[in-house]
Amino acid sequence: MEIKLPYALDNSTGKLIHARDAIRGGQFMCPCCHQWVILKKGQVRIPHFAHRGVCVGAVETILHKLCKQIISEYPDKCIRRANGEWFPYAEAQIEYPLAGRAIDVMLIAENADLLAVEIYVTHPLTEEKVADLRKANCPALEIVVPIADLYLPQDELQYKLIHGIAKKKDFDILPIPGPVITSPQPVAADYPIYRDPFDWAKFIIGGALIVFGIFLAWLIFRSPKKKRPGPAYAYAYSRRNNRR
Repeated sequence: MEIKLPYALDNSTGKLIHARDAIRGGQFMCPCCHQWVILKKGQVRIPHFAHRGVCVGAVETILHKLCKQIISEYPDKCIRRANGEWFPYAEAQIEYPLAGRAIDVMLIAENADLLAVEIYVTHPLTEEKVADLRKANCPALEIVVPIADLYLPQDELQYKLIHGIAKKKDFDILPIPGPVITSPQPVAADYPIYRDPFDWAKFIIGGALIVFGIFLAWLIFRSPKKKRPGPAYAYAYSRRNNRR
């Protein structure tokens, strides 16, 4: 079984190199398993590195390393964040140690401001790592890079990493909630006793509503009284008795 890789590690420089830029006779290896690969380029074939055997993480590792290499070697030394703002930096360090973590690319500005750049190929930035970065007062920028981007021209991939904002996510430093209390907190006895003034209007309106409710219930549930016979009924009743 043979895997075709567009990039490989150049043994002479230790950096990733594309197959079309590689020179015959050089030594190249897989950045994942460090196995030697064979350069194949000619008039008909698409230039590639032939990797014999199975290496599951070769493509992901190459893409991850390639993105870090492009960002760290970008000559203009600036990157666009997800909010559209540009972050200029004076230095870029790969696998920078901070808060017990290894940052993919740490960008350091001239005023010592930091920006941690994380490349998301298969594993996103975890909440634990974000929390550690915030404790260290270091904002982060996550860049999502699909596997298919490995086969893009390098200048197009560079444009997406540096200038694009569609596949980026900012993790800024969260403000500390609440003021910092340095003086002793007052006890309950230090506060004046506050009593609400009595509201007579609410008292009168509430009493009137209660009385109206009682009267309404009495009208609904009272027992019906028998109607007294009227004058016409009394006259007819007396005439009938007189006939008898």
